[in-house]
Amino acid sequence: MDEVLKRKKPKTVNADLESLILKKEEIEGIEKQTAQIRKQISNSFHECVVMFVDLVNSTEFKKDHPEPDWILRIKLFVNVISKYAKELGGDVVKIIGDEVMITFNRDEMINDATSFIMRVSEIETALKRITKFETQIKIALDTGPVCFLKYDGHDAPDPQGVPVDRCARIAKFCKASTILTSEVFFSKSEIKDLWHFVGKPLLKGIGNVSVYQFKEANVKAEDSISVPESRYTELCNSEKERDLLKEMNVKLQKQCNDAGVKPNIKNSVDTGKESAWQKIKDSISDIKELIKKADISNYPRFLFLNQIGEGEEYNKFTGKTFDDAIEGGYVELDDNERYFTLNSNHKRNQKINYLLSGLQKKIDDFVEDFGALDEDDLFEYSIRSPEFWDKYIGYNVK
Repeated sequence: MDEVLKRKKPKTVNADLESLILKKEEIEGIEKQTAQIRKQISNSFHECVVMFVDLVNSTEFKKDHPEPDWILRIKLFVNVISKYAKELGGDVVKIIGDEVMITFNRDEMINDATSFIMRVSEIETALKRITKFETQIKIALDTGPVCFLKYDGHDAPDPQGVPVDRCARIAKFCKASTILTSEVFFSKSEIKDLWHFVGKPLLKGIGNVSVYQFKEANVKAEDSISVPESRYTELCNSEKERDLLKEMNVKLQKQCNDAGVKPNIKNSVDTGKESAWQKIKDSISDIKELIKKADISNYPRFLFLNQIGEGEEYNKFTGKTFDDAIEGGYVELDDNERYFTLNSNHKRNQKINYLLSGLQKKIDDFVEDFGALDEDDLFEYSIRSPEFWDKYIGYNVK
């Protein structure tokens, strides 16, 4: 009975509280440490030029040559690229198969990177001489704030940042002996005359970016659509059939003319010229309707400037004002905060740019199949031509 009536010793929570306090202190310590790390990461970002140098057709070379040849070729390629990079102020930070990643970090980084790309022909000649095989390279480069991260098991810090992602995506448009960059590097280059605008594709996760090619413009940086191989074969076969019918129809009409017989156009197979021209007119009509509904001053000019990779400077003294375009979000300041360029995230801009790309494809196909739209035209049939905008789209964009 005494045992039953004995007062039980109350259970304390001191130990639990102490444990909770410790955990709270640990969390606060982690949060404080995280804040410090965040600050360190922010401070670690600095301007840098990123460059990808890729060996062209290395996979085919592996299939056609024994192991000693292709292994030695890649080794010599990396050695030569590394040597040039080091001599011109660059650092090789990563080698991925047959691709070398280089960064330029000095104050003269733009000039250093430019000096490297100016030597592409020299590098290719050197590679051919020492490897005994024809060797071509392709280069993509970009610039901007980059953070270098150190990973366990890797000696060289790994650059991270939007310029790296942007450069990697631009590299996909490169061909043999070509050099491509973004509008950011182009805007900082001291030799802009040697760069040529080649398109403004939509880069995954980044948006539309103006792409420039060094020295010549034989690359088209444009959006593409992937289709299954079966569908591609089907499209190719239908295209061949259409071309064959067109060729047969032209021959038949020529035979009729030679024989002095007027062909029955109503019953003949359409060469496709009228329908192709109608498709061009329909596309132009759709574009004009979208422009009209926007009711924005200078809108056609900004659409045109976007095609050639340029912008417009706001200047009240010269009458260059477009407040409605700014307020509507149709245009935005560029990275240098000097020129206004078309806002690639605006839905109407995206739609019209898509239609303009489609229009260019229809025009190119028409000219290839049937020749000039008008024999009197003395300008390029291109959405980058102000004369084309004036005559066929109906806007003065000069």
